Amino acid sequence: MRTNTRRSSRCITGGKHRQYCSFYFDLNAVAQSAGLLVCLFGSLGPLFFAIALFPASLMGSSVRPPGAFLMLDQQKEDTGSASALINCSSLVFGSAGMILVFLDGSSLVFSLGAINVAVGVGCLLGWTLIGRRGLVRF
Repeated sequence: MRTNTRRSSRCITGGKHRQYCSFYFDLNAVAQSAGLLVCLFGSLGPLFFAIALFPASLMGSSVRPPGAFLMLDQQKEDTGSASALINCSSLVFGSAGMILVFLDGSSLVFSLGAINVAVGVGCLLGWTLIGRRGLVRF
């Protein structure tokens, strides 16, 4: 896995941790870019919407396995409860996302893109805070 020194300088020093930080920074950058594409071009038609949303969907699927691994690796006992919390949180946040899309009733496509950008920024900030505090063991 490649390591970008500019992005990884924000992460705690260490080979494996630096690789994970770079990986998550790259995925969040792609998800945020996809959100901007949805905001700008998503309302031009279904094909533009699908093409703009595809990278965000792909990044969401790419982040889930390593994220679940990191969360389950922190839990030495009772991993079933941790797995249930992971799945429940994705259900709750998915439902919250459906509600948030409808708050700005004028443009559902723009709202979806804005949510993608906001979630990308939030995940990027959260991952940076978790990495700096050393809350994740590798």
